[in-house]
Amino acid sequence: MTTATKATNKRKRRGKKRLVITLVVLLGLLVAADFAAATAAEYQVSKQARQQFKLKDDPSVSVNGFPFLTQAIAGKYNEISVHAAGIPVANTLREVQLDAKLRRVHAPLSEVLSGNAKAIRIEEVEGQVKITATDIGRAVGIPKMGIEPVSERRVRIPEEDDESGQDDEDLRDAEPEDNTTGLRLDASTNVAGEETNVSVFAMLTLSGHKVDIRPERIELRNELTDVDVPDFVRNQIFDKFSVDLNPGALPFKVKPTAVTAESGALMVKGTAANLRFDQ
Repeated sequence: MTTATKATNKRKRRGKKRLVITLVVLLGLLVAADFAAATAAEYQVSKQARQQFKLKDDPSVSVNGFPFLTQAIAGKYNEISVHAAGIPVANTLREVQLDAKLRRVHAPLSEVLSGNAKAIRIEEVEGQVKITATDIGRAVGIPKMGIEPVSERRVRIPEEDDESGQDDEDLRDAEPEDNTTGLRLDASTNVAGEETNVSVFAMLTLSGHKVDIRPERIELRNELTDVDVPDFVRNQIFDKFSVDLNPGALPFKVKPTAVTAESGALMVKGTAANLRFDQ
């Protein structure tokens, strides 16, 4: 290989290296610009959501999907997530969480950045309110309360008495999401001078925007054995754990359609379609 050829190859390698560096820098600038534009839009949507939900602080807002600028130029966003936590409701609920997923959102970027909520149109909204076990414990006067989902069958029949042999998880999986579900409330209380673990099996029912908890069966255990439950004790516990909760309205005036339970919380869910952000 001649000296001239070596020099030409060296120049080509340097040229390719400069091209790669230039492309990397440009890509970095585009990503930074995309991130900055998304952050600005999220801030404006957050301010509007704060007014919409009458919140004390700005909620968390995320414009999902990348790149953001492509969606912004088209004026259509695949999905925007809104999350707000620690919302006080009335005098009992203090840790309510609001979540909403706004899908196929139409809004010119200029209107979003200017804070014009009337220009934001949403094809579909999926909303959810979460009520924590702490709030439910406060409502019934028991600071430390546990919540676990159970099947409606298990609410009525103890596992040891269930001749079907069906696993409770399989039973729950077979139940559709609707306005009723089963749950177990766990607490510790004093019964006849003994610290006793109380498990209240109840039906959770959605009635409008309210959530009704209605006990149907209880189990008591202390360090020694299972405890037989006298009628007057059962009635007292049933009265204590029977409660109506009103977590407030779902975001964007979503109509509640289902209530579910998970470990540590209850959720009220709903959907809506074809609405404006400021409705």
